[in-house]
Amino acid sequence: MIIRTLFAAFLICFVSSHAKAAGSEIITSSWLLLEYKNSSETEDGSSSSSNGRQSLIETVVDRTAEKTVLEYDYPHVDNGRNKAGFWYFPAKITVSSDGTRHLTDRSAVEQRIAKGIEERGIPVEACGKRTHGGGFPFKYDCDPDSVLKQIEPFILEETGIYEGATYSHPAGLLPVSLRRDERAKNTLLAVFQIAPDVFRSRKIEQDRIYSEMMNEAFSPIEAQRHAEQTDYVGTISVRFELDEAATVSRRIETTIITESPPDGPAKTRQSQVSVTRMDVEDANERFDQ
Repeated sequence: MIIRTLFAAFLICFVSSHAKAAGSEIITSSWLLLEYKNSSETEDGSSSSSNGRQSLIETVVDRTAEKTVLEYDYPHVDNGRNKAGFWYFPAKITVSSDGTRHLTDRSAVEQRIAKGIEERGIPVEACGKRTHGGGFPFKYDCDPDSVLKQIEPFILEETGIYEGATYSHPAGLLPVSLRRDERAKNTLLAVFQIAPDVFRSRKIEQDRIYSEMMNEAFSPIEAQRHAEQTDYVGTISVRFELDEAATVSRRIETTIITESPPDGPAKTRQSQVSVTRMDVEDANERFDQ
């Protein structure tokens, strides 16, 4: 159960901004800082917790009316200790005017994947499969488009965030209107009741991954039946902190959910994930100490 909790925490991320002139172009680099805290407590008195942070550097390398080209890379801090040796980054992503994203330098990522699996002695047939490394479910992910999934948690909304705007959440029951948070200046808040079926589907997927990782048999029918008999209640709150230009500089998402299975004690889980846009130079000073 702790492994599953850690796996949920494994998927999280970060942000910052800094501008410089490049001829007539303005190129902006941002440090994206993603921080997370997870905790759980069961009716029988057991508990667990985890926390951590991840970071990416986001750089605007080209911008037109039709598209924006962004480059993502790990930050070079802590004498290189935070420079992960994996094949996702650096990567260029093109964002179209309608918000869709696609991998721009696909061939470069493909070459890094081929080189990476060869250097690590990973057989090609292992691609897409999972194992457990260091207690975490680890996937041999050889799909270049996985870069898009890696950066998704770091993306801060740039449009549609203003008082009164309708805002939805993929795990929220119904859309709500953004309202001012009276406790904090220049902050907007959205609070959702959770959609139980979303969490039931997530639980089934987590069980499937866990079974694959541990080489255990997995019954989709049994997992579906168990999920249907499990009750989920809770809330999701999303808080947006705005800068002087009314642009989102930080997003904090807090989820509190109680899971009541048919064959065991209820468990209450709380998670908080924040993404902050920071100035690159300030972030380097902060994390290179």
